[in-house]
Amino acid sequence: MEARDAPGRTPTPTLRPAAVDPSWLEDEWLLRLAAAGNKQQVAASALPVVESDQPGPTAAAASPQQGPSAAEAAVRKVVSSPTVNASGPVHSATNTAAVHLRFEQPSTPGPSTVWGRIKTVLLDYTHTAHLHGVAFIGNKSSCFAERALWGVAILVSGFTLLQMMWYQYEEYLQSPTVTTIDENNLATHSVPFPAITLCPVNRLRMSVLRKSIIHYVDRFDNGNQSSAQVAMALLNRTQFTDLLSGVFQVLTSYQYPKYQLMNAGLRLLASKLAFLDGLVISQIMMQGRMTCGDVLAHCYWRGVAFSCCDQFQLQLTEMGYCMSFNSRTSTGPKILCSEKNCHHVWSTGPGTGLELVFKMPNKSLLALEHPPFQKRFIDELRQRPDARPGFRPQNPHDAWESEDLFLMVNSWTYINNVYVMIHDREMLPDVNLAYLFRTTERVFSSMAVAYMGTVAARDLRSVPAKKRGCLFNGELPVQIARTYTQSECITECRVLRIAKTCGCAPYYIEASRGVFYNGIPECRFTQLPCLAGLNLQAINCSHCIPACNINNYEVRGFPSINVKVQDAYLGSTLEISYDMFRTAVLHRQKLSSTSMDLIVAFGGMASLCLGCSILTGLDILHMLLRVGRAVFGYKMKPMYFTNGSRAEGNEKQRKDVITSISQLIT
Repeated sequence: MEARDAPGRTPTPTLRPAAVDPSWLEDEWLLRLAAAGNKQQVAASALPVVESDQPGPTAAAASPQQGPSAAEAAVRKVVSSPTVNASGPVHSATNTAAVHLRFEQPSTPGPSTVWGRIKTVLLDYTHTAHLHGVAFIGNKSSCFAERALWGVAILVSGFTLLQMMWYQYEEYLQSPTVTTIDENNLATHSVPFPAITLCPVNRLRMSVLRKSIIHYVDRFDNGNQSSAQVAMALLNRTQFTDLLSGVFQVLTSYQYPKYQLMNAGLRLLASKLAFLDGLVISQIMMQGRMTCGDVLAHCYWRGVAFSCCDQFQLQLTEMGYCMSFNSRTSTGPKILCSEKNCHHVWSTGPGTGLELVFKMPNKSLLALEHPPFQKRFIDELRQRPDARPGFRPQNPHDAWESEDLFLMVNSWTYINNVYVMIHDREMLPDVNLAYLFRTTERVFSSMAVAYMGTVAARDLRSVPAKKRGCLFNGELPVQIARTYTQSECITECRVLRIAKTCGCAPYYIEASRGVFYNGIPECRFTQLPCLAGLNLQAINCSHCIPACNINNYEVRGFPSINVKVQDAYLGSTLEISYDMFRTAVLHRQKLSSTSMDLIVAFGGMASLCLGCSILTGLDILHMLLRVGRAVFGYKMKPMYFTNGSRAEGNEKQRKDVITSISQLIT
């Protein structure tokens, strides 16, 4: 179209940019080609429409029907010496008319079938996808082999990505925590000294048991014929010996895991269990227990002597009543000396820890070759010349007290073999880790202790207990200890099983606050057969997992050395100190990977296999939404040119314009 200048007017013609992607005008070579044409201005679109500020033929000539073709209609003659600016108007000092070009996007109706609409969406996605290789599948210039190759490559990469992500997620679930060595050479003074618990093998004095039974018989009312008959029957030496023998065997076997050994004593008692049901077992065991004065002769802490009974306090264990040093779970004072001096040591090796000298029993008592309650041994005692024959119904106390059997048995219980347990001072002793130490051999023995502690990071609480494999204090409260440990939890589990089956609790589970455990009554003699029939080692206590913060002590014993002792009452010596050949080690338990680490790992795998990111996922989601709209009947117009992609459409426009310009120039 040629625009003529109106007289008296010098308007400035302007060129409106295309409403849809006129970027093809920005090519420098195209602008130069347009400027090379004398008195010509180039502006084009697929379907250009020319608007003029003046009516008349100029406006009429803007109709696209008047041009022979779209390419020829795209080239118009304008004022001489034009200056072409692709991003703005075209200026000329001699223009007499203003020509405005409006670019319109060609409109193509969308497909009417569901599959056609879906195909349109998928083709659009292949032209814009950020996934590697997808563009080659949707490109019409790609052959079938290329499309198949890229399709297989994408499928294999996607399958590999899913496998890698699944393995990473499984590892995250199965091993959420990792334990590393935080310190492998801790200073000795920063490591707490362990608690030392001693449990004598024989924890009951026969003389105390005899007096308890005498006192118990005296409480019966003479008007109660059944009780009186039982009491009078016990005056018979044989029946009384069987009673005393049965009670002693039952009470000395009343400990974990020796409950089943009570059956021998229970058979001796037989019908007398109902008569003994009034005896309080915890009182008898407390009064007849072996004290520190009965077991220990001398005690030394870091080479300095101290009173044994001031430091060793009563300790409740599954072995019964024991005694502990440096324990905060004992029933005595929790801190007997300052934290700086008593509970820590400054160096390792001999002479830096605890040294115990045990008492030696009378040599004549060690010559006993028979168990005190075997029938043969009792018959031998009866045949002795100094044994008093018969009994005195009028004065039963005289008959019982003159019986040398009780003196022999009482002395026999003083053989001071002990169980030694080394444990954390905040924990109850674990009877499964007890070491038997013979105190009567007059030897010097040493036990070297190595500290191995574990601390848990705070962020470990965010992981469920089953996944991290440990419990923090307070997550699973236990009533028999101050803090949670696995050993306390297992002990409580066994106690609850006894309470559920037999309706009672063992005597040694009495709480230090003076109230029996959880309101469960103490087991009586009539309930002991039920306790002896339990297999507590086979019960399920799988909920008792280790504590997250715990102090462990590994013990190594050295060969005993025979020593010559001048004092006849002194027995063996035991020294417990930190191992000078091993260092204290502190482990730290922390998360192996957080949720952020898992996301980062997934992102790296996705970038490695498919070259995608989070925005790629949003792109796929947008494509799926469009597919959903296509399925439900919405007309889906192509987002880009129908002949392929935006680039292909622009290229076609460039070719048409170049052809028209060439024709005009020639």
